[in-house]
Amino acid sequence: MDKIAIMNKARKKYRLDHEEEVIRQAEISFEQYKDDALFIAGIMLYWAEGKTTQKETCNLELNNSDPKLLKLYCRFLREYLNVDDPKFRARLFLYPDLSEDKKTSLPLTP
Repeated sequence: MDKIAIMNKARKKYRLDHEEEVIRQAEISFEQYKDDALFIAGIMLYWAEGKTTQKETCNLELNNSDPKLLKLYCRFLREYLNVDDPKFRARLFLYPDLSEDKKTSLPLTP
């Protein structure tokens, strides 16, 4: 077996072992927090509107324009995933049909 095949086999084993551990930890967390409304809401928001980027597996995204929903999701990330405020980023998609006259502002901090 050549070196590349050996490395690929080792990487595959590491990835599968890592996925198994992540699933095990998720099951433990779910059992611990399944009766907590914020935990369930955060999981549901991620499931419905979130994604993990391909380039950075630790990068969680949520696409929505409702400030209250975003604030709730940020609270979930802070409380259950221990995401610090400096890690938060926002991206705006501005379309030609948007009105500047309608301005809504709600801080994402607690």
